Amino acid sequence: MHKYNRPMGCDLASSHSLRFLGMSILLLIHILGLACSKSSTQSNTSSTSTTSSSSYTSDQLLNAFRSVSLRTTLALPKTEDVDALLAATDAKTAYDNFVDSYVGGEGLRATLTDYFRVIFGMGGDPDDPSQDDPSRLAVYIVMNDLSYTELVTANYKIDTNGLQVVGQDSGAPLFAVAGFLTLKSWLQAYAGNNFLFNYVRETARVASCFHYPDPDTSFFSWDESNIATKYLATADINCHECHKTMNVRRSVWYKFDQNGSYRDTPSSGNMYGHEPPPGTGGSEVSEPLQGAGFKYTDVITTPATLGQQIAASDRFGRCAARRFLAFSLGYDTGSAGQNGRLPFDFDSSSREGDKQLLDTWTVKLQSDHSMKIRSFLKAFFKSDDFISRVNFL
Repeated sequence: MHKYNRPMGCDLASSHSLRFLGMSILLLIHILGLACSKSSTQSNTSSTSTTSSSSYTSDQLLNAFRSVSLRTTLALPKTEDVDALLAATDAKTAYDNFVDSYVGGEGLRATLTDYFRVIFGMGGDPDDPSQDDPSRLAVYIVMNDLSYTELVTANYKIDTNGLQVVGQDSGAPLFAVAGFLTLKSWLQAYAGNNFLFNYVRETARVASCFHYPDPDTSFFSWDESNIATKYLATADINCHECHKTMNVRRSVWYKFDQNGSYRDTPSSGNMYGHEPPPGTGGSEVSEPLQGAGFKYTDVITTPATLGQQIAASDRFGRCAARRFLAFSLGYDTGSAGQNGRLPFDFDSSSREGDKQLLDTWTVKLQSDHSMKIRSFLKAFFKSDDFISRVNFL
């Protein structure tokens, strides 16, 4: 069993989190202030409210509006917008219009940039703009109302001018390119060790919201007859429990070297080109030992086919909904690296209604909003699920 390295640069996430900390403090201040207003006579509840939106007071809608502004712009709303909401004859319609304006505005771009820098654990270095390649891709997808599945399927990158460039700088052919999975700067940041497992770990965390061992047993895995003996269970550690699915996945990156460059014919004789050769603390490994295919339910041979498999899975949509519900509500959105955190776990939450919230909005994201995040955010911010939670926490 080997150690999975945390790549250099992951500590950048802590600096990006400062802006979110400031935002949370502002949110706490305005919630405490509102507690003394006339809307504070409402009783608290831990479940999702079924109150009709039209029954909310102007103060309650103002409270929700402040939260929307903090989430989307990292600042409280403009004074003139607050005055307009309080003066509106139909406060809910005015509130909905402000949600559309703030979620649809350019302020969201800067907020999402900070958010995705934390998610990817890289970016924000003025001397190395390439470190923002993953966050630029993610922000471009959201701001241009593209399907969020392009995070793992896009055959392009976004340059420093925010323009789409066909292909990516790893040199991989278009048929192998897969969103952030093949961006050269991301590959370099998470090369980390000789085994490609950082790529597998970070892909699972970012795209599917899980840590190994893989909780989904429906995916193909290698039994002990196909996996190298160095990854079998030992007396005190069941290495195979994680490696039976990790090793299959890492095979899709074996043509990418430690510099993140694609090599059609790997220079090493072993499968990955990354295993340490004999005499250097390890031995070359060629898996599967019995010639099993690289597949889960379909043949997986490149990062692109892996990305397509991930995008088509139910847990990708559920992970996306989980991330952006946490983003909207100010819950923990997670962090990157070996010791990284997943976003807030609605499924395991002790708060009544949290799992149902995730169930409901996962379906809405996939079916009603075609995996388009801004459309999803607008709908959620306008919903009773959001407004009631902001007012009755």
